[in-house]
Amino acid sequence: DEEYVEATRDLTRGSIAAVTKDLDTRRDIDAPSAAEDAHSELLAAEAAYLGFLEDLFQQLEDVNTASELEDLFTEFESERTQVIADLEQACFELQEIAGSNGVQIDLDCGD
Repeated sequence: DEEYVEATRDLTRGSIAAVTKDLDTRRDIDAPSAAEDAHSELLAAEAAYLGFLEDLFQQLEDVNTASELEDLFTEFESERTQVIADLEQACFELQEIAGSNGVQIDLDCGD
């Protein structure tokens, strides 16, 4: 149980680091005027996802068993589904705008 819980903490910690790095990189991009709104939406969605991960990590500090971990995931499932959907939608919208304007970029939007 403890190893499984600790592995989940490590995975979440790594996800926070990766999303933070990605968000910082995207914040440094000077989006063209045609993409400013979509870029801002993507930043907001990514920040919301980061906030979700940070909240989850904070709650993981009180988890000691696989059963408690399962309960926590059940509690967070609805929010997780929504923040990921919002992030993917914002990403796909920006990807579409880029393509429509002849910009060849892969934003790695997910599925």
